[in-house]
Amino acid sequence: MANRSNFYKLEMLILSILKKEDCYGYQITKSIKERSKGVISVGDGTMYNILYKMMDEGFVSSYDKIVGRKVRVYYHLEESGRKYLDEL
Repeated sequence: MANRSNFYKLEMLILSILKKEDCYGYQITKSIKERSKGVISVGDGTMYNILYKMMDEGFVSSYDKIVGRKVRVYYHLEESGRKYLDEL
């Protein structure tokens, strides 16, 4: 049960980060680490699993953006995701 609780906490953190601005994966993990003052460190696999789940639910969408010579995938909080965050 603790794992499920942690999952929802991470979900809430990610949604609150995306509420402020669209971000790519590394920005999200960096922001979580900064907000928690280094206490919470999220692995890429965990973060992307949460993002993909939220995309399947329609809370988050993604788009590609060229930055320099790289293509980055940015994540965007949809209106349904805002409503879900308000309910958490």
